[in-house]
Amino acid sequence: MSSEGEREQIPVSMLNALLYCERRFYLEYVEGVMAYNAPVVDGAFKHQKPLQSSPAMHKRKKEEKIKTRNVSLGSEILGIMAVADILEEEDGGIYAVEQKRGKAPRDEDGKPFAWENDSVQVCAQGMLVEECLKKKLEKGIVYYMGSRERVEVPFTKELREKTLNAIKRATELSKAGKIPPPLNGSPRCPSCSLLPLCLPEETLYCKGQKSTPLSGTIALADIDLGKVLYVQEQGSYISVKGESLIVSHNKEEILHQPLVDLSEVVVFGNVQFSTQAMQALLQTNIPASFLSVYGRFKGILQPEISKHGPLRMAQYKSALEPDFVMQMAKEIVRSKIHNCRVLLMRSLRTHSQSVSENEPDNSEDQINEFKNDLPIMRLKDLEEKTFSAKTPDELRGIEGAAAHFYFQNFQRMITAESSEGEFDFTSRNRRPPKDPVNALLSFAYAMLARDLHSAILTVGLDPYIGFYHIPKHGRPALALDLMEEFRPVIADSVALTLINKQMVSADDFIQWENSCLLTENGRKAFFSAYESRKLTEISHPVFGYKVNYRRAIETQVRFLAAVLRGDIPEYKGFIIR
Repeated sequence: MSSEGEREQIPVSMLNALLYCERRFYLEYVEGVMAYNAPVVDGAFKHQKPLQSSPAMHKRKKEEKIKTRNVSLGSEILGIMAVADILEEEDGGIYAVEQKRGKAPRDEDGKPFAWENDSVQVCAQGMLVEECLKKKLEKGIVYYMGSRERVEVPFTKELREKTLNAIKRATELSKAGKIPPPLNGSPRCPSCSLLPLCLPEETLYCKGQKSTPLSGTIALADIDLGKVLYVQEQGSYISVKGESLIVSHNKEEILHQPLVDLSEVVVFGNVQFSTQAMQALLQTNIPASFLSVYGRFKGILQPEISKHGPLRMAQYKSALEPDFVMQMAKEIVRSKIHNCRVLLMRSLRTHSQSVSENEPDNSEDQINEFKNDLPIMRLKDLEEKTFSAKTPDELRGIEGAAAHFYFQNFQRMITAESSEGEFDFTSRNRRPPKDPVNALLSFAYAMLARDLHSAILTVGLDPYIGFYHIPKHGRPALALDLMEEFRPVIADSVALTLINKQMVSADDFIQWENSCLLTENGRKAFFSAYESRKLTEISHPVFGYKVNYRRAIETQVRFLAAVLRGDIPEYKGFIIR
């Protein structure tokens, strides 16, 4: 954005986005949203190499075009800026060449042509060159790398007018401060890289403009392309070589991890990073979390925070509105109690039969199955009481009572065969945890809070300003708010899986004075179960399509952002059925 008194200069690449979809333009330019998928990460490395050297014209060879790469251009008069991929000079003429990854489209006669948004983009670059050189350009070139074809784009009067209108519209949208509505049923949406972040069908459904669940829509699974790299061997060193991270110990390489297949790095204790490795992570939008040896969150290396200040302003304003705070708090507490009850029912039923993750556990018949089970029915009553709560303190009392009943019955979810005294659970304790079950729960909650903290920063919200947890110095209140919905279905479920499937034993814990902590081997077992759980697919409780928990976490944060900016009417908690 421009400073006071200067005209805003919009990147010409954003004109391309605008003509494709105004909502996409707003997300990318105003809110700073970017979908980092494999092609984007790959492209970032391909563009890094030519940018490392300053552009310079090479000497003309006989009958050769002069090419100048990565030329920075800007105009306060036009209100646009660009880094032109290539400027070519030949026979006294000069023209801009814009490179695109895909294939050139073809007309009815099979001849290649340039898409409208690509034509406007290269025309805008040409207009910048014209202003700089005081020389009129007749055409530009769009080079489609997928089909290796150069398509000439004549700078006609109509194209120039279309380009100026696009600049005007982009300026209007950037100043309006309100996101355009999503396209409804457009064929452009499925091929858009921002689909999992824009959520057009979901937004229309929440606004009442779609009457049926979106069970046929697959919008959320496509973005999950990377793994989480956990590094906990003390004294390890992380460097970068080419397009991969290298993890070594005592100068011996122990892991070679391509960045294109990576979504996050988590390090424990004394693990060193090279400056080049940190820069590579920042460039490819891969966060790195730093924790103590035993899992206490220390901080995060996060790419630049979202540029969308108005979104955080809306968050701060909403945090001061009692009605909004109460609505959010009710959904958070209701969802947590509901998920605790369903997990308890599901766990008790698995003692006698196999229950699918997607099998609904709260139908009337299944609730009747537990009508004589006082703790489960008490949790159901407390869940319903959240609707009539009048104050946050009343909600905290309801949540406290629900937690008491839930943890009072937690031992019932631990199978007798795996218990044998090693995993007896009587009550929840922490800071520090005093037994293996509480050690697993505390570690799981710490990892879940870290995931929510990272997702909140990715979306552009402030993790320290929440709506249910009281903000305190150093407490990520919003991360703690949103993790409540996922505590039972992710953290508690992982702890129970590790115990009931005998993936951990007493040897995987360190008992020291009045505390109990996981060993390095114990944490390895935990990471395996935790990542597996996050990749477990379920039916989304609102939209009906398949989604894994990892995407569900980020999507909940994005829905909160959509509520804050007025895109959808109200926040709904994530519940399992």
